[in-house]
Amino acid sequence: MDEERRSCIICSRGSYEAATETALVPCNVRKWLGSEFRVWRCGACRTIHSLKREDMVMFYKDYPYGRRSLDDVTRRIFDNYIRRLKGFGLARQSTVLDYGCGEGLLVEYLRERGYAASNGFDPHSSRYNDPEVLNRQYDVVISQDVIEHVEDPRQLMHDLSSLLRPGGIIIIGTPRADGIDLSRIKPYIYSLHQPYHIHILSEKVFLELALEQGLQLLKLFHRDSSDTLYPFVNWRFLRGYLGALDDTLDAGFDPPRVDVVASSPRLLFLGLFGGILPLGYEMIGVFRKLDAG
Repeated sequence: MDEERRSCIICSRGSYEAATETALVPCNVRKWLGSEFRVWRCGACRTIHSLKREDMVMFYKDYPYGRRSLDDVTRRIFDNYIRRLKGFGLARQSTVLDYGCGEGLLVEYLRERGYAASNGFDPHSSRYNDPEVLNRQYDVVISQDVIEHVEDPRQLMHDLSSLLRPGGIIIIGTPRADGIDLSRIKPYIYSLHQPYHIHILSEKVFLELALEQGLQLLKLFHRDSSDTLYPFVNWRFLRGYLGALDDTLDAGFDPPRVDVVASSPRLLFLGLFGGILPLGYEMIGVFRKLDAG
C-alpha cells in the first residue's frame, strides 16, 4: 500500500500534485501536541484528504473519546438525537444498529429509553465487535462520525446501505468539507482532526455516494450532532470552551472548569444561544433506503 494518498479515491480525477489548497494541520489530541499532518483538497470533487498513511493503532491508543461517559451532557445530546430520529419514524419496536458505536453509550441510552431492539457494532470495541449483528437488516441505522475515519468511504456507504431494510432510515453525521477554509486552520481543527479524519467529504460527494447505494435524502442538517437547545450543550459553546483551555479534545473530558465559563461573557452567551447559531462545517444526512423494485 502506498504511504501517501496522492490521488482522490472518491472521483479519481484530483491529485495532490494538482491541488491548489493544502495545509499543515496540528493534532488536537494532547498526547500528540506538536505533531502536524498535511491535508489537501481535491480540485475536482472538493473532498479533503489526509496525505500520509499513519499507524492509526498507535494514535488510537488512549484516544480521549474512550473517557466519554453517559453524563448529563451526553444524555442531552442523545436525547436530541433520538428526538430527531423519531421525526423520521423511529419507534419503540424499531430494530436499530449504531455502526461505529465506540463503547456503546448511545446503544445503552436507547435501551434505557425503551428501544430494546438496539444493537451496536465497532470493530475496535471489545464489547461490540461481534460481526453477527452485521448479518441482518435494521429499521434504523446510525453512523455518527465514522465515514471520515475509513480508507474507503464509498465501500462504507455500501456496507451501511446493505444493513438497512428497504424503506428503513439511516442517519449519517460527518464533517462538511465545503465549510472548511484551509487557509484558516484554527477554527476547523476539530473537523479536520488530524490524523484521524482520513477523507472529509464535500456535501455533493456525500449525497452522491448515498444515492449510488439507493439512499434517498430526506433531510440534510448543516450542524453538529452536539447541537441542542439545552443551555451549554451546543457545538459553538463547546468549541469556545475547549479553545479557552488548551484547545485539545482531551479538555472536553477533563473535570469541568465552571470558573472559565463564569468569567467569560462570550462563553455564557454561546452557552445560552449557540444552539440556534449552527456552524456550517458539519452535516447530518437522514436518508431512506429505496425499495428494490
